[in-house]
Amino acid sequence: MTQMKKLLLALMLVPSLVCAQNNPFCPGTVDSLFYITEQEYFSFNTQTGRFDLSSRWTYDFEYIFDGNKNTRALLETWTPANGPYVNSSLVEFAYDSLGREVRQVVSNWSNNSWDSARKDIQSYGLFNGVEVHERILQFGTNGQWTNSSRTRDTSDINGNIVRLSSDSWGGSPASWDKFSRKEFTYSPTQKILESLEFRYNSSSMMYEPYSRETHTYDASDFLLETLFELWDTGASAYMTISRITYIPNTFNLAASALTEKWVMGNWENNLLGEYEYDSCGNRVISLNYFWLNNTSSWGLVSSDTNLYNPNGALLENTTFSFDSSDPNRAIVSGLKCTNNLLNVTHLEEDEVSSSWLIPNPIDPFRSLSLTGSPGVSYQLSLVDMQGRQVLSQTFNGSKAISISEIPIGLYILRISEKGTRVHTQKLWIK
Repeated sequence: MTQMKKLLLALMLVPSLVCAQNNPFCPGTVDSLFYITEQEYFSFNTQTGRFDLSSRWTYDFEYIFDGNKNTRALLETWTPANGPYVNSSLVEFAYDSLGREVRQVVSNWSNNSWDSARKDIQSYGLFNGVEVHERILQFGTNGQWTNSSRTRDTSDINGNIVRLSSDSWGGSPASWDKFSRKEFTYSPTQKILESLEFRYNSSSMMYEPYSRETHTYDASDFLLETLFELWDTGASAYMTISRITYIPNTFNLAASALTEKWVMGNWENNLLGEYEYDSCGNRVISLNYFWLNNTSSWGLVSSDTNLYNPNGALLENTTFSFDSSDPNRAIVSGLKCTNNLLNVTHLEEDEVSSSWLIPNPIDPFRSLSLTGSPGVSYQLSLVDMQGRQVLSQTFNGSKAISISEIPIGLYILRISEKGTRVHTQKLWIK
């Protein structure tokens, strides 16, 4: 067995982590939230059979409104002759008073200073009673910014995006030109059923059908199939292009994903993904294959292995790419990322705000019944165990808030009044 195959076998035999009591997939409590403060990347050296350090990201956080927000991300490359780390890229984030991202600026290191290269500006507002979210992408040169693209999305009362429009900047004089529009429909349980894409025809000055995606679920809301179609103008109908079929495991997680192309009235294999999980539901192995027509077999294209801490936070990811045409499936390249985590928020549940207390566990098809003081405005935030905000709403007095679109698991529920936290608790959706 070659050294490369031994290494691959070792990766495939990564032992499953024991499901700790405080893992969000298991009964219990979580007292900490973890945030990635540093990511180190390594490239695989085929000559030495080892990983060599290549770059790192470092992240800064600041508590804004209802949680810790990433305010700065620095990319450095490893060059032993110069440092060893030297600046490469810098990303800076800004937020509004409600904790929503309003600006992201990307700068590149050049001539011993930062040169701003890209800016993402976001704004939020109401139009005819509907919340509208706008993003404008700009590129910079020598301190001058030029518009590039713009997206606008509107959401329903559940926070689901129902329409997304895209515009491009161009022409003389320069102005926004319509490009595309997407429309989404959802099931009663807030799953995407269909997405339609339209492309703007400048000649007819109308949006015309372009593509359609249709999603099919089983009774437990597991995604079984995604069908992709393109609009045939001549036939005035959607023509099938491809589909992805998912097979669940015993925990109702995707064990495999098969991509097939529709060719001359038949389905033909194209891509295959196979996935394994630890006992806590974290994906630990992904194998990706490409169908080889000459041998009528699957060729391994890449593999991913993940390592988590007992709370389900990702510690390490290792990816290998392979030459599918090589019968030995030799490693072409490898990349490893390690995450350094910081417990930046310690949860201390209230003892004086029992009026807000929500019983655990709670069924996802029930609503959160919140009872506050009449006429008082409150802010609700629901955060998962990786520190990601999955729900944010403002309400007055009392309100019933749907959580049917939130995946099962353990979360942190926070309620604030004028920026001051009045209640915090763990919420187990089961």
